[in-house]
Amino acid sequence: MTIQKLEPVKSKTQPLSDYIDGKLHETPYLKIDYETLGVAGSDISCGAVQLGDVYRLVVYRYHSGGHIVADDGVSDSMIQGAASWICSQRLDMVQCNRAIASALLPFLGSYSLVPGVVMRAPKAASASGMARRASREELLSVAKLICGDSEIGKHYEVDELYSQLVEREKSQGCRSMVIERDGAIVAHAATYGESSDLAVIGGVKAGKGSQKGDGAVVLADLVFDARLRGKTPFAYCYIPALIPWYEKQGWEIVAHVAKLEKVPCFGRECHA
Repeated sequence: MTIQKLEPVKSKTQPLSDYIDGKLHETPYLKIDYETLGVAGSDISCGAVQLGDVYRLVVYRYHSGGHIVADDGVSDSMIQGAASWICSQRLDMVQCNRAIASALLPFLGSYSLVPGVVMRAPKAASASGMARRASREELLSVAKLICGDSEIGKHYEVDELYSQLVEREKSQGCRSMVIERDGAIVAHAATYGESSDLAVIGGVKAGKGSQKGDGAVVLADLVFDARLRGKTPFAYCYIPALIPWYEKQGWEIVAHVAKLEKVPCFGRECHA
Protein backbone atom coordinates (compact mmCIF):
# COMPACT_ATOMS: atom_id res chain seq x y z
CA MET A 1 0.00 0.00 0.00
CA THR A 2 1.39 3.40 -1.00
CA ILE A 3 2.11 6.04 1.60
CA GLN A 4 0.27 9.25 0.73
CA LYS A 5 2.34 12.40 1.19
CA LEU A 6 0.74 14.94 3.52
CA GLU A 7 0.64 18.50 2.23
CA PRO A 8 1.02 21.59 4.45
CA VAL A 9 -2.64 22.54 4.09
CA LYS A 10 -3.54 19.30 5.92
CA SER A 11 -0.73 19.47 8.43
CA LYS A 12 -2.72 20.43 11.50
CA THR A 13 -6.00 18.55 10.98
CA GLN A 14 -7.48 17.46 14.29
CA PRO A 15 -7.76 13.73 13.45
CA LEU A 16 -4.02 13.56 12.72
CA SER A 17 -3.20 15.52 15.89
CA ASP A 18 -5.38 13.13 17.90
CA TYR A 19 -3.77 10.10 16.28
CA ILE A 20 -0.25 11.29 17.12
CA ASP A 21 -1.33 12.27 20.65
CA GLY A 22 -2.53 8.72 21.18
CA LYS A 23 0.98 7.42 20.41
CA LEU A 24 2.76 9.91 22.69
CA HIS A 25 4.64 7.47 24.93
CA GLU A 26 6.09 5.43 22.08
CA THR A 27 7.18 8.44 20.04
CA PRO A 28 7.23 11.78 21.88
CA TYR A 29 9.73 13.04 19.28
CA LEU A 30 7.13 12.75 16.52
CA LYS A 31 4.57 14.76 18.48
CA ILE A 32 7.11 17.52 19.07
CA ASP A 33 8.29 17.69 15.47
CA TYR A 34 4.78 17.56 14.05
CA GLU A 35 3.59 20.39 16.30
CA THR A 36 6.63 22.64 15.87
CA LEU A 37 7.96 21.89 12.37
CA GLY A 38 4.85 20.81 10.48
CA VAL A 39 5.04 18.53 7.45
CA ALA A 40 6.84 20.65 4.86
CA GLY A 41 10.44 21.72 4.46
CA SER A 42 13.65 20.78 2.72
CA ASP A 43 14.59 18.41 5.56
CA ILE A 44 11.07 17.16 6.32
CA SER A 45 8.75 14.61 4.74
CA CYS A 46 5.51 13.24 6.18
CA GLY A 47 3.03 10.69 4.89
CA ALA A 48 0.19 8.48 6.05
CA VAL A 49 -2.14 5.62 5.31
CA GLN A 50 -5.81 6.46 5.83
CA LEU A 51 -8.92 4.35 5.58
CA GLY A 52 -11.61 6.95 5.01
CA ASP A 53 -10.96 9.65 7.60
CA VAL A 54 -9.18 7.22 9.96
CA TYR A 55 -5.39 7.20 10.19
CA ARG A 56 -3.79 3.77 10.41
CA LEU A 57 -0.10 4.60 9.94
CA VAL A 58 2.00 7.80 9.90
CA VAL A 59 5.61 8.24 8.75
CA TYR A 60 7.80 11.29 9.36
CA ARG A 61 11.35 12.24 8.31
CA TYR A 62 13.52 14.99 9.75
CA HIS A 63 16.99 15.16 8.18
CA SER A 64 18.23 11.52 8.08
CA GLY A 65 16.07 10.20 10.94
CA GLY A 66 12.49 8.99 10.87
CA HIS A 67 9.50 8.03 13.02
CA ILE A 68 6.69 5.61 12.33
CA VAL A 69 3.51 5.10 14.32
CA ALA A 70 0.84 2.59 13.39
CA ASP A 71 -2.16 0.76 14.75
CA ASP A 72 -1.77 -2.75 16.10
CA GLY A 73 -2.41 -5.37 13.46
CA VAL A 74 -1.88 -3.18 10.39
CA SER A 75 -1.84 -5.15 7.15
CA ASP A 76 1.26 -6.55 5.47
CA SER A 77 0.68 -4.18 2.55
CA MET A 78 0.83 -1.19 4.92
CA ILE A 79 4.07 -2.50 6.42
CA GLN A 80 5.53 -2.94 2.93
CA GLY A 81 4.46 0.59 2.07
CA ALA A 82 6.24 1.93 5.13
CA ALA A 83 9.36 -0.09 4.27
CA SER A 84 9.35 1.32 0.73
CA TRP A 85 9.08 4.82 2.18
CA ILE A 86 12.09 4.21 4.47
CA CYS A 87 14.16 3.06 1.49
CA SER A 88 13.06 5.98 -0.70
CA GLN A 89 13.99 8.49 2.00
CA ARG A 90 17.43 6.88 2.53
CA LEU A 91 17.10 7.13 6.29
CA ASP A 92 20.00 6.31 8.61
CA MET A 93 17.67 5.51 11.49
CA VAL A 94 13.95 5.02 12.15
CA GLN A 95 12.23 4.86 15.55
CA CYS A 96 8.95 3.05 16.23
CA ASN A 97 7.45 0.54 18.63
CA ARG A 98 8.97 -2.93 18.74
CA ALA A 99 6.10 -4.72 17.02
CA ILE A 100 6.22 -2.41 14.01
CA ALA A 101 10.03 -2.58 13.88
CA SER A 102 9.93 -6.39 13.90
CA ALA A 103 7.34 -6.39 11.11
CA LEU A 104 9.40 -3.96 9.01
CA LEU A 105 12.76 -5.69 9.40
CA PRO A 106 12.22 -8.53 6.86
CA PHE A 107 11.68 -5.90 4.15
CA LEU A 108 14.78 -3.91 5.08
CA GLY A 109 17.83 -5.98 4.28
CA SER A 110 20.24 -3.16 5.00
CA TYR A 111 18.92 -2.32 8.47
CA SER A 112 19.36 -3.85 11.92
CA LEU A 113 16.94 -3.69 14.85
CA VAL A 114 18.06 -2.27 18.21
CA PRO A 115 15.56 -2.57 21.09
CA GLY A 116 15.16 0.24 23.58
CA VAL A 117 12.76 2.09 25.85
CA VAL A 118 11.17 5.50 26.21
CA MET A 119 11.53 6.88 29.74
CA ARG A 120 9.83 9.76 31.55
CA ALA A 121 11.72 12.03 33.92
CA PRO A 122 10.92 12.53 37.59
CA LYS A 123 10.06 15.89 39.08
CA ALA A 124 13.31 17.58 40.07
CA ALA A 125 13.16 19.35 43.42
CA SER A 126 15.90 21.87 42.74
CA ALA A 127 18.91 22.67 40.57
CA SER A 128 22.47 22.03 41.72
CA GLY A 129 23.85 25.24 40.31
CA MET A 130 26.76 23.31 38.78
CA ALA A 131 25.36 23.24 35.25
CA ARG A 132 24.60 26.22 33.02
CA ARG A 133 23.06 26.78 29.65
CA ALA A 134 25.56 26.59 26.79
CA SER A 135 25.90 29.62 24.55
CA ARG A 136 25.32 29.26 20.82
CA GLU A 137 29.05 29.74 20.30
CA GLU A 138 29.71 26.68 22.48
CA LEU A 139 27.43 24.36 20.52
CA LEU A 140 30.26 23.34 18.19
CA SER A 141 32.23 22.10 21.22
CA VAL A 142 29.08 20.30 22.38
CA ALA A 143 28.72 18.62 18.97
CA LYS A 144 32.34 17.46 19.12
CA LEU A 145 31.82 16.03 22.63
CA ILE A 146 28.74 14.06 21.52
CA CYS A 147 30.22 12.85 18.23
CA GLY A 148 33.26 11.60 20.14
CA ASP A 149 31.01 8.97 21.75
CA SER A 150 30.80 5.80 19.66
CA GLU A 151 27.19 5.13 20.69
CA ILE A 152 25.23 8.37 21.07
CA GLY A 153 27.22 10.15 18.39
CA LYS A 154 27.29 7.47 15.71
CA HIS A 155 24.39 8.87 13.69
CA TYR A 156 25.98 12.30 13.28
CA GLU A 157 28.86 14.18 11.74
CA VAL A 158 30.07 17.13 13.83
CA ASP A 159 28.93 19.81 11.36
CA GLU A 160 25.53 18.14 10.87
CA LEU A 161 24.87 17.86 14.61
CA TYR A 162 26.02 21.43 15.20
CA SER A 163 23.59 22.65 12.52
CA GLN A 164 20.73 20.68 14.08
CA LEU A 165 21.49 22.00 17.57
CA VAL A 166 21.44 25.57 16.28
CA GLU A 167 18.31 24.96 14.18
CA ARG A 168 16.37 23.38 17.04
CA GLU A 169 17.42 26.15 19.40
CA LYS A 170 16.00 28.68 16.97
CA SER A 171 12.84 26.80 15.97
CA GLN A 172 11.88 25.03 19.21
CA GLY A 173 13.73 26.80 22.03
CA CYS A 174 15.90 23.75 22.73
CA ARG A 175 18.82 24.22 25.06
CA SER A 176 22.04 22.49 26.03
CA MET A 177 23.20 22.37 29.65
CA VAL A 178 26.88 21.90 30.38
CA ILE A 179 29.34 21.57 33.22
CA GLU A 180 32.63 23.35 32.65
CA ARG A 181 35.92 22.60 34.41
CA ASP A 182 39.24 24.34 33.77
CA GLY A 183 37.81 26.13 30.75
CA ALA A 184 36.54 22.97 29.03
CA ILE A 185 33.04 21.49 28.67
CA VAL A 186 33.20 18.12 30.44
CA ALA A 187 29.52 17.11 30.75
CA HIS A 188 26.44 17.81 28.68
CA ALA A 189 22.72 17.09 28.32
CA ALA A 190 20.26 18.76 25.98
CA THR A 191 16.67 18.97 24.94
CA TYR A 192 16.84 17.65 21.39
CA GLY A 193 13.20 18.57 20.79
CA GLU A 194 10.69 20.82 22.55
CA SER A 195 7.04 21.74 22.15
CA SER A 196 4.82 23.78 24.46
CA ASP A 197 4.54 20.95 26.99
CA LEU A 198 7.08 18.25 26.02
CA ALA A 199 10.83 17.85 25.78
CA VAL A 200 12.96 14.97 24.50
CA ILE A 201 16.36 14.80 26.17
CA GLY A 202 19.49 13.46 24.52
CA GLY A 203 23.21 13.91 24.24
CA VAL A 204 23.81 12.96 27.88
CA LYS A 205 27.57 12.67 28.08
CA ALA A 206 30.33 13.05 30.66
CA GLY A 207 33.67 13.31 28.90
CA LYS A 208 37.35 13.83 29.58
CA GLY A 209 37.97 15.88 32.71
CA SER A 210 34.58 15.13 34.27
CA GLN A 211 34.12 14.00 37.85
CA LYS A 212 31.99 11.16 39.17
CA GLY A 213 28.37 12.22 39.21
CA ASP A 214 28.69 15.00 36.61
CA GLY A 215 26.43 13.14 34.18
CA ALA A 216 23.65 12.76 36.76
CA VAL A 217 24.01 16.39 37.83
CA VAL A 218 23.81 17.91 34.35
CA LEU A 219 20.84 15.67 33.52
CA ALA A 220 18.98 16.62 36.73
CA ASP A 221 19.62 20.32 36.16
CA LEU A 222 18.28 20.05 32.61
CA VAL A 223 15.16 18.22 33.86
CA PHE A 224 14.63 20.94 36.48
CA ASP A 225 14.96 23.64 33.83
CA ALA A 226 12.48 21.87 31.52
CA ARG A 227 9.97 21.28 34.32
CA LEU A 228 10.28 24.93 35.37
CA ARG A 229 9.25 25.87 31.82
CA GLY A 230 6.18 23.61 31.98
CA LYS A 231 7.52 20.67 29.96
CA THR A 232 7.44 16.94 30.67
CA PRO A 233 10.85 15.46 29.71
CA PHE A 234 11.20 12.10 27.98
CA ALA A 235 14.29 10.22 26.81
CA TYR A 236 14.97 7.31 24.45
CA CYS A 237 17.46 4.77 25.80
CA TYR A 238 18.99 2.07 23.58
CA ILE A 239 21.88 1.13 25.86
CA PRO A 240 20.69 -1.62 28.26
CA ALA A 241 23.34 -0.85 30.87
CA LEU A 242 22.11 2.75 31.12
CA ILE A 243 18.47 1.90 31.89
CA PRO A 244 19.19 1.10 35.59
CA TRP A 245 21.25 4.32 35.75
CA TYR A 246 18.27 6.36 34.58
CA GLU A 247 15.97 4.47 36.95
CA LYS A 248 18.31 5.32 39.82
CA GLN A 249 17.77 8.98 38.95
CA GLY A 250 13.99 8.42 39.22
CA TRP A 251 13.15 7.93 35.53
CA GLU A 252 10.43 5.39 34.63
CA ILE A 253 9.89 3.27 31.52
CA VAL A 254 6.70 4.22 29.65
CA ALA A 255 7.14 2.31 26.36
CA HIS A 256 9.23 -0.43 24.78
CA VAL A 257 10.45 0.72 21.40
CA ALA A 258 13.10 -0.05 18.78
CA LYS A 259 15.20 1.72 16.21
CA LEU A 260 16.06 0.43 12.77
CA GLU A 261 19.63 1.42 11.93
CA LYS A 262 21.19 1.49 8.49
CA VAL A 263 24.20 -0.81 8.31
CA PRO A 264 26.74 -1.51 5.53
CA CYS A 265 24.82 -3.47 2.92
CA PHE A 266 27.46 -5.96 1.76
CA GLY A 267 25.24 -6.69 -1.21
CA ARG A 268 21.95 -6.55 0.67
CA GLU A 269 19.31 -4.04 -0.33
CA CYS A 270 15.82 -3.04 0.73
CA HIS A 271 13.31 -5.67 -0.34
CA ALA A 272 10.15 -3.55 -0.17
